[in-house]
This record gives sequence, C-alpha cells and structure tokens, in this order.
Amino acid sequence: MADTGNRAPPAPNDAQAAELKMRRALGLHGTGHGKNQSHTAQQRPEQARQRHRFVQDGGVPVVVLNHRADDSAVLKERISELERQLDTERAQHAGTRRSLHDAQATVQAMETRRVHTDLAHQEALTQERRALATAQQALNEALAEAAQA
Repeated sequence: MADTGNRAPPAPNDAQAAELKMRRALGLHGTGHGKNQSHTAQQRPEQARQRHRFVQDGGVPVVVLNHRADDSAVLKERISELERQLDTERAQHAGTRRSLHDAQATVQAMETRRVHTDLAHQEALTQERRALATAQQALNEALAEAAQA
C-alpha cells in the first residue's frame, strides 16, 4: 500500500487528464472551466431533460402569518379557554391521584389487618389443640386410675 501523504502534487498535464476523466465518468461534456461553455453543457444529461412541475391546488400547505387584529382576539380567547380547561383537567387529575393513593393505603391497611387476624386465629387454634390434648391426657389418666382401683 503506497503512502499518499508524501507524494508530490501531479504535474499540470496529469491534473487536466484526471479532470477530463472525471468529467467523462460523470457525464459532463467539455474539457475545463472555460468561460465559453454553456450552462447546459455542465449539467448531466438527465438533469437537462427534466421538465418543470407546477404546484397544484392543495399541494402546498398555507400558513397565515399576518392575520387581522380581530382574529388575534378570537385566538387569544380560545387559548385562554383551553388553558382554563387544562387547569381544570390538572386539578381533576390531582384529585384522582389523591383518591387512588388513599384507596391503596386503605387496601394495604385492610390486608395487614387480615394477616394479623389470620395469625391470631392460627394461634387460638394451636392453643385450643393443646388444651384439648391436655384434657384428653388427663381424662385418660383418670380412667386408668379408676380402672386400677
């Protein structure tokens, strides 16, 4: 691979030959930058053949920049009304968020109560089973003593 940074600039004949070769590759006619060349000679053939197209109705969006003063008042009133509606929507949204937060807190509190109730119920059942087992054992011991006597 050759180092192109250390090469000397090409001789004027080489530069002209390279330019002519590029122009031919691009489809440009002519040999240089001469003042006597026409504009169409510098264009590509497909560019020279293009026809002008004209805009049809509705083809280009129209934006009114300078509108009447009374239109401005109507627009300002409409903007004010929309801002009021937006403020109302924001207030309703904030109220809904607070209600949701309160409902979620209530659900969490009820879930905690239910879990505590379940634990208390399980503990009561365990105590009842122990008491029943103790009573059964005492009854069996009493029956065994009565049978021996």
